[in-house]
Amino acid sequence: MLNWFNMKFNHNTLFAVLFLLSIASCQKFDAGGSVKDGGFNILNTWKMDAYLRDNLSVDNILLFSEYQETYFADSTIIIQYKDTSGVLHIDTGMWFWTNNNRFIHYQDLDSIKPFISNNNSVLRKYAGRPSVKLEDIKIRKLTLNEFQYIFYQEHLTHQFFLTAE
Repeated sequence: MLNWFNMKFNHNTLFAVLFLLSIASCQKFDAGGSVKDGGFNILNTWKMDAYLRDNLSVDNILLFSEYQETYFADSTIIIQYKDTSGVLHIDTGMWFWTNNNRFIHYQDLDSIKPFISNNNSVLRKYAGRPSVKLEDIKIRKLTLNEFQYIFYQEHLTHQFFLTAE
């Protein structure tokens, strides 16, 4: 009887340990996607679908277009976009995982220029903020096809919604 109890206890302990390990390895980003797969999923070219400032869409008054980010395995990132004159702007820097692969830190990137029109009275409070400097972003979602992140600057919340190219 004691032998059966020890065997059952060992099986239950093994099951509990395996269950806890599986939970730890299945960590998800806040809005979706596996943290474990993030290192593979991010290696892509991402085009911007939406940009929010303080939870307000500013897509229709942006003064740039064709924004995209490309992440490479050697930690290089290329950000490019066109201004309203059609001039292509390209910035190259480095990216690194931080905080258990839930944040990305950027290095050697100049300010990106997500200018918005000052003619919109609802968003007038954004006038005088000509650029956003990416330094640390929190990943909200990262799958093979979707990438969402958020960061804070000058008391504003910036949210980028991107899809795989």
